[in-house]
Amino acid sequence: MTIFRPTIRLRLTLVYGGLFLVAGILLLSVTYLLMNRNLPVMARAMPTVPAETTDAISITKSVDGQAAVQQVSDTAFLKGLEESRQATLNSMLTQGGIALLLTGTAALGLGWLFAGRALRPVHQVTETARRVALSHDLSERIAFDGPDDDIKELVTWILALRQ
Repeated sequence: MTIFRPTIRLRLTLVYGGLFLVAGILLLSVTYLLMNRNLPVMARAMPTVPAETTDAISITKSVDGQAAVQQVSDTAFLKGLEESRQATLNSMLTQGGIALLLTGTAALGLGWLFAGRALRPVHQVTETARRVALSHDLSERIAFDGPDDDIKELVTWILALRQ
């Protein structure tokens, strides 16, 4: 029975995607909390009638160019503001979640491409080592002219072992 063993490319892709997802969720959460905190401030700034009164607020609306006056009680007005606030928060959360899902998918795709590009030198070294092992031609050199990094160090150690 074989156990699924993800490649280093897949693991790197999942790490990239996971970090992007965590950062996106954190950004969406902070945005939601800030909007939730600031929307009621805007609602309180609106002129309202105390809840104990039975007075009504007159709201003028323009319908097809004609002015119309509507009487709205103060509780209905405040209820409308609260419903508008909730609708705004829900819309922001829903649309932000969809955007996060789409950009997360793109991040996984780009992570896959960049992981492949980062691992290209390892594949070149592996291919040369395989070719040398199969042909038993120890005179062939591993041609690697990359920057001084972990892969160059690996190539240096492989060359040192062959001598």
